[in-house]
Amino acid sequence: MADPRLTSKARRKLDVARAAIKAGMGVVAIEPTSKAPDTRFSPHGSKSATDDVAKVRSWLLDDPKINLAATVRETPFLVVDIDGPEGEAALERLGPLPPTRETETRDGRHLFFRHDGKVKGSRIGFSPKLDLIVSGYVLLPESLHPEGGRYKSDAFDAPIADLPRAAIKAINARKKEERAPQQKGVIRAGNRDNRLTSLAGAFRRQGFEADVIDTALQAVNDGHCRPPLSVSQVGKIVRSVTRYDPEDDGLFETMSNVTPREVDFLWEPYFVRGAVNLLEGDPNVGKTYLLCEIAAAVSAGRDLPGQAEAPPRNVLFMSAEDDPETTLVRRLMRMGADLSRITFDPPPVWWTPMLAFRSWRGVSDERYAPCVSGVVQARGG
Repeated sequence: MADPRLTSKARRKLDVARAAIKAGMGVVAIEPTSKAPDTRFSPHGSKSATDDVAKVRSWLLDDPKINLAATVRETPFLVVDIDGPEGEAALERLGPLPPTRETETRDGRHLFFRHDGKVKGSRIGFSPKLDLIVSGYVLLPESLHPEGGRYKSDAFDAPIADLPRAAIKAINARKKEERAPQQKGVIRAGNRDNRLTSLAGAFRRQGFEADVIDTALQAVNDGHCRPPLSVSQVGKIVRSVTRYDPEDDGLFETMSNVTPREVDFLWEPYFVRGAVNLLEGDPNVGKTYLLCEIAAAVSAGRDLPGQAEAPPRNVLFMSAEDDPETTLVRRLMRMGADLSRITFDPPPVWWTPMLAFRSWRGVSDERYAPCVSGVVQARGG
């Protein structure tokens, strides 16, 4: 029997919430005309999700204008979030999909599927205008979009179909799409949404909130996007990404998704390319001297012991103990290094998360063969 204390719109919202709970999803209170959790009722976002219909009813009695969202966090379900014709075209690449529970959104639609844990972590920007939501929440029908329009569904109690095996395989096997070469540091039209969404997702996985992500994205947009997106478009990306719980967004994977590869040695069997290699020893036994010898040989293209041939490669050298002018460059010159191939950070060098990221990025994208560092012991403890 309908609760006479509820408005007609609130009763429709309650019916939708009941259908979500019956399927096995939790419900989150969202601020009116927003995508942000309403902390009056759901103080911890999706972690405050409820499966109690009576509690949702009490929310609607207190404020019938709130939006409601369904969380797929820790459920066997995922949501395919499709925006416009470009998203529909991307959806076709997953293969034929069966009819399932659906919500009409402002720009497209949400499709609910059961995957039973076979897809790990939300994939924001999985394809242009297509996201896979595994660890967050989505607005339910009858909710109002921040930019206008109402979420709708003709039958939100419809069955939720199993995601076909072929679609799961396509999702898990998908590699990053090849991008056309572009000017360094410039993000061209056609790639701006994906690049900014990817950056926003990286910030979110580190636990940053919307205001920090928005500031960072606006700076990247102004400095690197040609032409820049509008402030409202960047804000839309931020709102979309911050729907997801940072600690659950793709932090873990299954071994079935790992492609085996051979170990690529810089100096077999001692140093592996594209990996962190630790050279450990007591003070004053010659660790830095050995690293200088390796840097000199690699930069000049000289064979290391046991190597058949070694082309010249770039080296990133960071040291918090030895001065470049009085010690390092003199030592490298005596060892026959090609100094034009050795890059260093001028002092003072402090071991910070950003420096760690910069050094690892240099190794992982193969700009530098080895990253030689005396920083960890001197600055990192």
